[in-house]
Amino acid sequence: MITKITEAFTRFIVAIKRYGILISLYAVALLIILYSFIVNPINPNDVVNKLYEQKEKEHIESVDKRMQADTYVPQILKKIRLEYNLYRVCLLELHNNTENLNGVSFLYFSMMYEDFDFKNDSITEITDSFQKQRITQYADLFDDIKKNNYAYYHNLKDYNNEHSYRLIKKIANTGANSILYLPLRDNGQIKALLTLSSNQNSINIAEIGSKISTEIEAIQTLIF
Repeated sequence: MITKITEAFTRFIVAIKRYGILISLYAVALLIILYSFIVNPINPNDVVNKLYEQKEKEHIESVDKRMQADTYVPQILKKIRLEYNLYRVCLLELHNNTENLNGVSFLYFSMMYEDFDFKNDSITEITDSFQKQRITQYADLFDDIKKNNYAYYHNLKDYNNEHSYRLIKKIANTGANSILYLPLRDNGQIKALLTLSSNQNSINIAEIGSKISTEIEAIQTLIF
């Protein structure tokens, strides 16, 4: 094998000396093309089948990952809610229509998971109210997150500032009076928001910020 490679390399050097490097490279390229299409032709059906198999494999892996997240993320949200005595804990995921598109800024966010005291009849589920929300409608929220690496709003019932007013009004209607947004990143890009809300006037964000990293890492591992 080594002898054949050496002989081929020697012939290539001789050809370069005789015909010049440009012509020699053209000749090599032509040989590769002839080999690909005549000696060892590519079957389009094989290419299509391989692409289909790869896509199917990725789909199955994606479904398996989502099922695992469906099992464990709600448990983590409940742990956070109970540990910090919160009103509701939710996870919002950013997306473009139905799929995430690499290299494209996300257009929407949707609530995927929420946890609250299901035994309390005065608290109702809000997941359906936060589906396919246009990010541009909540630009102030994302500006605050980019600036501070979190967004925190409190005393919502008496909130009269134009900043994030659309969001605050919607959140206040869910029964919350203070809310903390924490970004979850994948390769530096924000792909989800962990939201912690309370029916009290404020949340101890210093305590939460110093302790919650383990839970955030666990959620990121499950959904990214």
